[in-house]
Amino acid sequence: MKQGQVIGLVGNTGLSGCPHLHFELVTGIYEEERSLPCHFTNIYNVVGDPIEFITEEYTMVHAK
Repeated sequence: MKQGQVIGLVGNTGLSGCPHLHFELVTGIYEEERSLPCHFTNIYNVVGDPIEFITEEYTMVHAK
């Protein structure tokens, strides 16, 4: 993957309450897999203020 590459499209399926994107980065398969760190830049809270770190799970953000 490269910076700026599209990783997915946002959608609303199943029992979700709003459109969202769920992803994770892993190496290996099944019991051998390990999570990989991920860093986003240019993220904003729901009122448009820039934020540097997401400190709570399930935080709604916007990215450019």
